[in-house]
Order: sequence, then structure tokens, then C-alpha cells
Amino acid sequence: MTLPRDEIEALLPFYVNGTLEGEELAEVEAAIDNDAALAADVATLRAIRTTMQEADTGFSPGEMGLARLMRDVETEPVQLQRAPRGRIWQIAAAVLLAVVIGQGALMLGQSGSGPGYELAGGASADLVITVVPNATEEQLRNALLDAGVEITAGPSALGLYELAVLDGVTLEEAIGSLAAATGVIDTVEQAE
Repeated sequence: MTLPRDEIEALLPFYVNGTLEGEELAEVEAAIDNDAALAADVATLRAIRTTMQEADTGFSPGEMGLARLMRDVETEPVQLQRAPRGRIWQIAAAVLLAVVIGQGALMLGQSGSGPGYELAGGASADLVITVVPNATEEQLRNALLDAGVEITAGPSALGLYELAVLDGVTLEEAIGSLAAATGVIDTVEQAE
């Protein structure tokens, strides 16, 4: 049995993971020994595998998630598609990029509050409004911008939005502007 080069390239990830046996294993090893490009592919795949194994994702689906995955794996037929050699590099680059982005997100999440960090709901509410049910997001956004207010909380279970008046706008001006937006704002009340 002599495998074509594209099939040998498709078997490289299985070789790196140690899951090849018999004639396939012997043919892949022989091809790697005789081809420097295949040897370089193996080295790259090993580096990716090592990086992936060392990455701490910080979460796990738990036993129930694993059981559900195993159930789905056993019920769905598997159809292997072999990627051409150019695709292997694209896949490897995508996996490596995902690891780098994941690590960056993990590091940013652990950094705490830095400069410019501000809790969105930290401002106290000056007004409480309800919105007309068929109003669009664009209409609501325009009404709030025109009134010089920003949402600090909401919508609540009752559909209430808490608003803070921005600098340079008086409470009376904001109430008047919101009250005039009758097709968008249903009620306007001063917060308690």
C-alpha cells in the first residue's frame, strides 16, 4: 500500500497525536524521513498541539457537557474530509490565532479596573421612563440624544429605563424634550 502525498499530509495530525497504526503509520513515518517539508509540517503540528495542551481555558463544560458531547459523537456519522496541504497551514494559523486571542482575553479579564474603566450603571438616575411598545431602537436613541440623557439602567421587568442627565442639560430641559417625544416615550417621571 503506497499512499499519495495528499493522503499522507491529511494523516499528519493523526500521526502527531499518536493515533496511527499499522501500514499507515509505517508509510507516514517513511514519507516524513524522506521529505523535509513533511518533517517541517510535523514540527509545526507538534508545536500547535503543545500550545493547545498548555493553554488553560479557565472553564470546563463539566461531566454533563462531556456526557452530552459523547452522546452526540456516538449518534452522528463521521465523514472525514482531508484538507489540501495549503489548507493545513491556514487551519494551523487559525488555531494559533484563537489561542493567542483567548490568552489575551484571559489576561485582560484578570487585570481589574484600569484607566478609563467605568461601570455603566454607576451613575445615579435622574429620570425614569417607559417606552412606547412599537418604538424602534433608532427612535429611542434619537429621543435620548435630543434630550441630553443617557441610560443608566434598564429595561427592568416592567419596562422601566433609568436615565441620567448629561452635563450642560438641566433636568427641566430633559423632561420637556422627552415629554415632547410622544411617539417614542410613553411616560417620564423624576427618579426618587
